[in-house]
Amino acid sequence: MSKATYSKSPDSKTLFFFLFFAIFLPFFNLDAKKTINSCNNKEAPKLTIVLIVDQLAHHHIKKLKPYLRYGIKDLFSHGVVYSNAYHPHGVPETTPGHHAFSTGALPKDHGAVTNQWLDAECHKIAYDLDTSKEAAVLSNLECPENGKSCHNTMVDGLSDQFIWRSIETIPNKVFSISLKSYPAIAMANRLGKAIWFDEKKGIFTSSKKYFEQVPDWIDQFNKGVVLQELKKRRWQLAYPENHKAYDFPYIKNYDYAGLPFSLINKTLVTEEPKDAPLLSKSLLKSLSKPPHKYRAKYEHKTCSSYELFLKSPFSSEAVLMLAQQCIEKNFDKKHGNSMLLWLSLSNFDLAGHIYGPDCLEVVDMLYHIDKQIKNFMNFLNQFVGENKYVLVFSADHGIAPIPEIQKLKGYSRARRIVDVDLIKDVNAHLFATFGINDFVLCFEPSAFTIDQKIFTALNEHDQKAIMHNLITFLKKYPGIKNAWTCEELKQTSFKTDDLENFYKNQIYEGRFGGVICQPEPYCLISGYTKGTSHATPYDYDTHVPLIVYRKEHLPAHIITQRVWIPQVCVTLAKMLTIPKPSISTFDHLPGLWK
Repeated sequence: MSKATYSKSPDSKTLFFFLFFAIFLPFFNLDAKKTINSCNNKEAPKLTIVLIVDQLAHHHIKKLKPYLRYGIKDLFSHGVVYSNAYHPHGVPETTPGHHAFSTGALPKDHGAVTNQWLDAECHKIAYDLDTSKEAAVLSNLECPENGKSCHNTMVDGLSDQFIWRSIETIPNKVFSISLKSYPAIAMANRLGKAIWFDEKKGIFTSSKKYFEQVPDWIDQFNKGVVLQELKKRRWQLAYPENHKAYDFPYIKNYDYAGLPFSLINKTLVTEEPKDAPLLSKSLLKSLSKPPHKYRAKYEHKTCSSYELFLKSPFSSEAVLMLAQQCIEKNFDKKHGNSMLLWLSLSNFDLAGHIYGPDCLEVVDMLYHIDKQIKNFMNFLNQFVGENKYVLVFSADHGIAPIPEIQKLKGYSRARRIVDVDLIKDVNAHLFATFGINDFVLCFEPSAFTIDQKIFTALNEHDQKAIMHNLITFLKKYPGIKNAWTCEELKQTSFKTDDLENFYKNQIYEGRFGGVICQPEPYCLISGYTKGTSHATPYDYDTHVPLIVYRKEHLPAHIITQRVWIPQVCVTLAKMLTIPKPSISTFDHLPGLWK
């Protein structure tokens, strides 16, 4: 019988991290003494769940709410609804979005600025990549250099605080489950247990940073009937095809989608089917940017058998079914231990990038997720008790419409700017003006990396002149609203909700390019010629649903006051009667305490 211990000996970096916060924590949290070891407070929930639907924008809910008749409807009907919840990010991506929930801090403080950032030579650095042997992925031990951990998160998080405040005889537990590795790791922090789906092996896995080996309950789920049956399913619509739930313009327009065909009525695990070569070719084209000297050095992308499964409703069902098993095997109702469970449904994001928010696949997936959440809540009500848990429902970011579709809707200024074309134009202008070739090396939303060797070789006067000229050129470029150097942004004061401030919140030394640009609304700067993304501070990318649900404890009502997603972390800390993460400067959400 395999054995998975809940704690393991930390490496030297982790030990230093813990010693630092153990010494200085009281200075960061002056009220810590009032809350230490008070998790047995009768008002503190024993089970806390944070359910994040990756890429679920507020505009999705506004459009589809009449047809959300199951779990999401229950949350809106019986929870505390924050109708103006925002991520304060200029580049709202999965990694900073999930860190907002788990650390209560901004990217400039926690360091996880984007899913990946570029070094000075334009090599991509993935947030969760850890090449140490101690971080080897349990389903890929033969390649320890591709390990995963949260070593790039520079602060403690709610998961850490929750474990630190355990009672020795009844330890608190934290689990974080996602389809993608990086959101699971972002939420688990250092002391929680991160679990994600291995898209090459078709199983849930983790790394040695979290478990010595795959726990029995995960192994049983991987080999069990539930997961195997989900892989075999054919995607059928949640409602009849002629239902009003699908009566929207452009819902079957695939002209500008990353995949030129529908996934509806298809079996999506492509191990043997006759259409596997077509799917693989189309997927590789949609998932890969053509190599170019002005693009980051990406690893060669291969297509796995589970690419389409991950973009289907069945993968989120797998996460929620595994979550049930996690609760059944690890939540001890009798002895009163407390659990914090983070869940991230990544399939909505994976499909959204390819198809955009208007397409049938994305619309129907939310209807399926709605039903899945209802089933999950039914399980919680029966196994845990209707009033025995807290559930927070939200998203890590929103999504922009495909610009070509937006133009069809009548917004003539919508456009796609291909990153390589933009860099060519910038460099051609700078060469004509200064005689300098290839000054801009590459672009990763929404920042340019410049050639530091060329820049440092210039005298101070020429440095200022070329940067001023570059910024001026970008501001006049069709589809770009504004541009700054990082130093200019850092030295300028803005109001909290100014869009410029959202970009300033993203700057962490060495992890964000030297020049930042803000596209016009509905303008997308991308290396992809199809599909869409979320890389701006506009409402469609930053405005997300937020509901706090706790039956019999929190009366249902709507709060229209603008709130920030990092406040969720602080709110949960208050509910759990533990200190908030040490770097967080946010207050808790309004309307929950008198």
